Amino acid sequence: MAERFRMRIYTPEKMVFDNEIESLVVQGLDGQLCVQAHHMPAVFALDTGFIRARDGEETRQFAATEGFVDVDYNRAYIFVDACVESDGAEQAEAELTRLKARERSSVREHKRSAITLARTLSELSRKDKKRRGPEF
Repeated sequence: MAERFRMRIYTPEKMVFDNEIESLVVQGLDGQLCVQAHHMPAVFALDTGFIRARDGEETRQFAATEGFVDVDYNRAYIFVDACVESDGAEQAEAELTRLKARERSSVREHKRSAITLARTLSELSRKDKKRRGPEF
């Protein structure tokens, strides 16, 4: 039996998973990463994709958005914006598609807000210059 370590998955709303497992596979920005007990301390950026936790013969699969994983010796803490456990391959793909759409929507909304803020600041700056008059 392989050695076990503690894994937790956190979202802003709640802790999604907390258990001891034998191995963990996550989707990093440069490809898949595998973590086992006694892993050296590291922090990895995660891309939207699957998180797979294996405990003996059982494998639990989660669809998750971007985030990061903090690994240290016998623990792995995963922090993501959204995460859903999926039972089957079809459900997992559907959940991942839904999470990616939600993520794209959030990015678009953030860009719109940034543009609105930039326009407002520009307008305020212009009005402030008019109020102060010409500079000498």
